[in-house]
This record gives sequence, structure tokens and C-alpha cells, in this order.
Amino acid sequence: MEIEFVSAYVLKKEKDKIEFILQNIKKEKIIVLDYLLSPEEERKLIEETMKRINSKFSGIEISTLKSRSNNPYWKQKILEILGEKSSGMTIIGPSSIVKSIKKNPDAVRVLLGESDAHLY
Repeated sequence: MEIEFVSAYVLKKEKDKIEFILQNIKKEKIIVLDYLLSPEEERKLIEETMKRINSKFSGIEISTLKSRSNNPYWKQKILEILGEKSSGMTIIGPSSIVKSIKKNPDAVRVLLGESDAHLY
């Protein structure tokens, strides 16, 4: 099992982010992005995943962990509309290995396979 931490800078260099993510997931890696996928990117990732599900690839598990902002909700929404990305992280893994992703506002717990291995 590999865990790969990928920065937004590295992913911007890729011609197709979604393809990069899916190819790594198919190699049974867990990908940790240092930013949040946009709703459009997340939709496209799920859509592409659904097209590829077969007996060897059962899909993905995805979770996001947003950093807390000191801005009021309305101000944060305006900043997002103007193009500022929310900070946080996205964790994506193959569903055949990642049995569950449970999160609370401050942490993400990833249960791997049958073992008691956890990521916090």
C-alpha cells in the first residue's frame, strides 16, 4: 500500500488531473491532495470512475477535509465566487482497499482492508 502526497502545483502540470488520479488509484495508491477538488473536478472524477468499474476495479472512496476559515460564511462564499479556493485536503483511494473513510470536522480516519491500520 502506498500513500502519495500530491501538491496542487504538481497536479497543475498534468494535462488531465482526473486521469492522473485514476491511474494512481488503479495502482492501489491512496492519493492525498493538498487542496480541495472543485465540485466540477469531483463530479468528473466520479463520472470517469463509474465508466471504468469492472471486475478488477471496484471504484474509489473520496473525502475532503476543509480548513476552518475565520471569515463569516457570506464573505467566504464571495471569495469562492471570485475564484479563491478553499484550503484543505482531498483524500482518494481505491474502494477495494479503503473500506471506509470517516471524518469529523477536525480529522479523517481511513480504514484499510481487514487490518486495523488507520490514517489520521
